[in-house]
Amino acid sequence: EMMAKSIVFGQHAPLRAKMERNLLSQFQRLPGLPSSLVGLETVLDMDDTIEFEDVFNLEADAPVSRSMGPNFGLHEVMESR
Repeated sequence: EMMAKSIVFGQHAPLRAKMERNLLSQFQRLPGLPSSLVGLETVLDMDDTIEFEDVFNLEADAPVSRSMGPNFGLHEVMESR
């Protein structure tokens, strides 16, 4: 994929795509609010598919609880400072 991009668009294209993915994967909302990472899904072209989380985005229905994921609560963030 990266090789095809560099042939078609030039050598800067794969570097730019990698940089965009890295920046968008680090973007988070305020502590305590769930982050949807919509920008990353758009860049990875995953915004057209309907996943389990899109329909059943409740804590009780989630396969992995949000407390174990990358989003920590407000108290955990403030205590780590």
